[in-house]
Amino acid sequence: MKRKLTAILCADVVGYSALISEDEEGALNQLLAYREVFDEIIDHQGGRIFNTAGDAVLAEFPSAVDAVRAAIDIQESLRTRNMAYPASRQMSFRIGITVGDVVEHNGDLLGDAVNIAARLETLADPGGICMSKTVQDQVSNKLSAHFRDIGPQKVKNIPQTIHAVKIELSGGSDKPDKPVANVIDTKITAAIAAGLAVLVIATIYLLVIKEQSTDNIAEPPPASAVSMAGQPLQIAKIPFICNACRDQISRLLAKSGKHSAIAINDFGSYGAAAGFKTVKGARRQALKRCISAVDSPCEIYSIDDKLVWNHPAPQMPKRPWVSPDAATRDFSPKDLVMLSQEARDAIKKQYQSAASPKALAISEAGHWFYKTQAATDEEAMRIALEGCSFNSRDVCQIIALNNIFIDD
Repeated sequence: MKRKLTAILCADVVGYSALISEDEEGALNQLLAYREVFDEIIDHQGGRIFNTAGDAVLAEFPSAVDAVRAAIDIQESLRTRNMAYPASRQMSFRIGITVGDVVEHNGDLLGDAVNIAARLETLADPGGICMSKTVQDQVSNKLSAHFRDIGPQKVKNIPQTIHAVKIELSGGSDKPDKPVANVIDTKITAAIAAGLAVLVIATIYLLVIKEQSTDNIAEPPPASAVSMAGQPLQIAKIPFICNACRDQISRLLAKSGKHSAIAINDFGSYGAAAGFKTVKGARRQALKRCISAVDSPCEIYSIDDKLVWNHPAPQMPKRPWVSPDAATRDFSPKDLVMLSQEARDAIKKQYQSAASPKALAISEAGHWFYKTQAATDEEAMRIALEGCSFNSRDVCQIIALNNIFIDD
C-alpha cells in the first residue's frame, strides 16, 4: 500500500434528498451542471477527483493552498449560478478540507484524513467552507481570506477532537450596503403622507421619465451605437454579471495558455472555458456552461482576448446613479403608473419580495429591468442599468433601490 501526505476536499449538497423528491430530473440535471464547475476548478488547481457518491465529491490536492483556493472559487461560482434559480431550487454545497496521511489503493484514497474532511464538511454552513486548523496554518499568509475559528469540535466516529476553522466568504453573508438615499421619516403625519403620495403618483411620469436630468445623459452617446465586436477583452467591463463572476473569469483565464471563450446573456448567466486546443472547443464549452446555469439563450462574448459580441455597449448614466439629495419613500409597484398592470404585477411578485441588495431601472420608453440578490447596492444598480439599456437601447435610470422608491 502506498502512503502519501495530501490535502483532501470533501463536498456534498445540502438537502439533496428534498431536491430530488421535488423534481428528480431537474435536480439531477442541475447537479451535473454544477459538477462541471467542480471538475473544471479542481483540474485548474492541480487537483484530482478520486471518488464520488451521489451528490458527494472527494478530491485531493498537492497543497492546502490549492485546495482552499479551489473551494473558494467553487463556492463563488455556484453562488452566482444559484441566483438564476428560485430559493426552493437553489443547490448549495458544504465543503470540508484537511491535510493528512492517506493510503492510495487503485486510485482511491483511504484513511483518517478522508474521514476528517467528511466530518468537517458537516460543520460547514450551506455554501460555506470549514477546514482543520492545520490547513489554516498553511494558507493564512498565502491567501487573502477571512477566517473564523470555531475551536475544537467533537464529530461522529473520530475519537479525537478536531480544531475547526471556517472561511468567511464575501458573497455569502455580506450585509447590504447602506441605502444611497435616506428614507423619509416614518413619523410624517398621515395627511402629509397622503398628499405626497398623490403628488408623486400624478407627477412621476413627468419628473422621473419624461424630464430626466441632463446629469443622466450617457457618456458618450455616439459610441453606444457601435458594436463591441473586435475590441480588446476587458474582464472588468463584461456586462450583466456580478463582480465576483468577473474575478472568477480573471483567475480562470490567467492560467490558460491556449484558447478561451466567454458566453453571456442579459439575465446574468455566463460560461467561461479556457485551456482548449481549438477555438471551436472553447466556444462550445462556454455556451454549454452558460446555458446550463439558466435555461435561457446565451451568446459568445469573447474569443481569446477579443470581443465577438455583436452588440453596442450598454449606455450608462453618469454617476452618481442615485443622487444623495433624491426624494425617497417606501417602494410600491402601484406607483409605476407609466407601466402596464401586467408589468406592475410582475415587479411586485419578482422584485418587491426578493432579497436585497436589489435595484430596478426604467427607460424613458417604459422598458424595465431589475437585479436582485446582488453582493452590494452598487452592483445591483450597475447590472439593472446594463440590462435595461441593453433591452431598450436607451439610457435608463434607477427607480428603486432595495425597497426604497427613488424620485430623482
